[in-house]
Amino acid sequence: AGVAWGAKVQPLRVIGKCGGLTSDITDAITWASGGSVPGVPNNPTPAEVMNLSLGSANACKDDPAMHDVIAENEFQT
Repeated sequence: AGVAWGAKVQPLRVIGKCGGLTSDITDAITWASGGSVPGVPNNPTPAEVMNLSLGSANACKDDPAMHDVIAENEFQT
């Protein structure tokens, strides 16, 4: 039921134990989806599916920066 035997996982750590910025998250989404991030080598295996686990008092989809990067990369929330 729903097993993708050929799927590969590319784990990314974006936010450390001391937190992070929205720009860290948007850069990670951009990079993981095959976009360019200044100072970082391009991702040779762009993601087709992403699963993000983020904790916040605010919904990510309500953040304009997150909305922009999701829209630019044609992801659905």
